[in-house]
Amino acid sequence: MADEVAKRLARLADRERFTSEEDLVFCSTLGQYVGYKSLKDRYRDALRRAGLREDFRFHNLRHTFDSTVIRYADSREVMEWMGHADLATTRRYLAFVDREDAAKRVSEAFRLEEPSAAAWTAHDDEFSSRDRSLMAEQTAEGRGARCQA
Repeated sequence: MADEVAKRLARLADRERFTSEEDLVFCSTLGQYVGYKSLKDRYRDALRRAGLREDFRFHNLRHTFDSTVIRYADSREVMEWMGHADLATTRRYLAFVDREDAAKRVSEAFRLEEPSAAAWTAHDDEFSSRDRSLMAEQTAEGRGARCQA
């Protein structure tokens, strides 16, 4: 589990109610399942508070996740995390980058502070030639990486 996610989930144990093993992690004020309308209202409210456009679909978060985390994980891991049945589905959106230490990389992908210039340079040096070759192959085959919002 990503460090930031683990820390935030651990803070839920500090809440006054609904802290037993049987309780839901994300629940209504009565400890019950959060209904679709309530979840949608919370999401829209979060978009407004963040200053984002309100037509940003909840599903777009999947694309944000995969396009962010692929810089730190290989496409087979991302395929598993996204629940894709076939690697070709994942590769339609992402370039293949072979990496290890999944939880650490997911934490790095979503850490709150900006990465240092040295970290970006090291990352670019390590993967740029192989990435360029793969992207050239995919483009030649008509399978270049695409981003959908």
